Amino acid sequence: MVGNQACIAIGINQYQFFQPLSYAQQDAQALQNFLVGEVGLPPERCLLLTDSSPSVGGHSTYPNRETIEEWVKKFCQRLGAGDILWLFWCGYGVRENGEEYLMPQEGNPKDVAASGIAARSLLKILKSAQEGVNPPLKLLLLLDINRSGEIGTEIAALAKKLKIPTILSCLPDQFSRESGVLRHGLFTAALLECLRYSRCVTIKDLICYLSQRLPQLSEHLWLPPQEPLVAVNPPENMQQLIWQPKENGAIVNRELLVLSSTGRANGNAVYNYDNYKNGSSSRGQKNGQLIKGKNEISSQSLIPLSVDTDKGKDWQTKAAIKQQYLLMWSGVAVVMFVLGALASRWLFSSNYSQDFQPVTPVTPEVAQSSPTARVQSESEAVEKQQQQSSQLLLDKATLAILPLQASQFASAIAIARQISANDPLYPQAQENIDRWGSIILDIAKARAKQGNFAGALAAAQLVPKDRLVLAEKAKQLIAQWQKEAALQQANQNLIQAASLLARRKQLTSYVQAIASLSSIKPGQPKYTDAQQLIAQWSQAILDIAKARAARRQFNAAIAAAEMVPAFAPVYAEAEQLIAQWQQRRRRY
Repeated sequence: MVGNQACIAIGINQYQFFQPLSYAQQDAQALQNFLVGEVGLPPERCLLLTDSSPSVGGHSTYPNRETIEEWVKKFCQRLGAGDILWLFWCGYGVRENGEEYLMPQEGNPKDVAASGIAARSLLKILKSAQEGVNPPLKLLLLLDINRSGEIGTEIAALAKKLKIPTILSCLPDQFSRESGVLRHGLFTAALLECLRYSRCVTIKDLICYLSQRLPQLSEHLWLPPQEPLVAVNPPENMQQLIWQPKENGAIVNRELLVLSSTGRANGNAVYNYDNYKNGSSSRGQKNGQLIKGKNEISSQSLIPLSVDTDKGKDWQTKAAIKQQYLLMWSGVAVVMFVLGALASRWLFSSNYSQDFQPVTPVTPEVAQSSPTARVQSESEAVEKQQQQSSQLLLDKATLAILPLQASQFASAIAIARQISANDPLYPQAQENIDRWGSIILDIAKARAKQGNFAGALAAAQLVPKDRLVLAEKAKQLIAQWQKEAALQQANQNLIQAASLLARRKQLTSYVQAIASLSSIKPGQPKYTDAQQLIAQWSQAILDIAKARAARRQFNAAIAAAEMVPAFAPVYAEAEQLIAQWQQRRRRY
């Protein structure tokens, strides 16, 4: 069903009247990259509207109010009967006079009604598009809203009334958080994790996962609780497909191993949705209509599902894809080596030690045969049980590193260290510690190459200190990455300051903003981001010049065009227009 799926992904970092966001644009880009690069969605069926997204068919995708509204209407008109449409929003939202608004790039908190996109209006556009074909479109609205005051109540009520399945990133009295460790908003990190790893195919699957995972991520990152707000009506819409994963691997099919006496370990995530639905708290309604997530599965019952920080810019280039797969499979090779040895003893249980019974217990016949035999059998049983206990520690260590993450390798190492030096499995445990330590450093290097120095430093700190050669390499890299991280932060501060300088249709503000970014040199962190903004602002300067020329203000037009910097992509066009306008000026 990939062919009839479509997505509009909107992410806004740079606002005129709000503090810049760090990862809204990246979140929208990551969702598009996943759908196109991994799921196989045709690029023309995944529209991206961000600060720096390229134009489509000659039409701007810059996320101001007019562009967003026009693209939503236009894109919906292209869809056919029974198509599945996701609309993903990542940016600011405001509540004013009981109305809730999504704020485009020029959204002004002092003039919300005139500059914002009314949620009521957006949902009505979607509803009209849904009912415009038969069978109707299947909709899914995903809203990661950084709010100004409480927001979400009206949107949820409208979505319920219009029967548009909607998931908001947090409850009205909570905040939607971003994380420098994840390099995503928490909501988007959990969403991508769900889609990539857990084979969610229905809205119910998605809701169950997000309701479980968001609070876990919040707790893990020491952030205030964040739980999704869900509006689905009627309840049968919970079974609506959001896509149909390909069996040939177009979607990365990493299985979830659920260790629970009531769960299954067959590669499918196990969620007790009936308990989850009926156990919803007083903050919301039951029966799948408007609900607040409630944890029904302990964090220990799922093998680690957290988003690795080196996924922040996944799948953006072929080189990055190769890098990720090389790293993943290097670790998986180690894991599979151990798993092969453990296959005959693998236990699907959430309690490793208390529920264990020896594989070959002492039988009554052996116990009664003779005193000597009985003592020998009991001694063998104790020895086997001790060996089996050590084996279980290795099993637990192996489980701790699925899926591949630096912190989970560190957990595996800590567990493997519990095997004493006089234990027969000690050499194998030490060999695994050496390998897992090397993989941790590989993960750190991969993160640094992606510009995620915070994640690289965090991973490198986990390299075992008693592995002297490896620890020395990590120490050298840490010193190098600390310098690069400082430069990255300085350049990020420059970008944020320049973004605050730039004002829509104000020529001098664009010139000042471009000048402030010229100090970010090729090869430095954030250079690409700076160049994207310079290209965007240079185009804005040229647009101002063209507008003046259209009014026959050729002197002013030439003066504006001359402010386009020589290193801007539109410089050649500006020079061409200047020559034209100089000739036309002589005629008037």
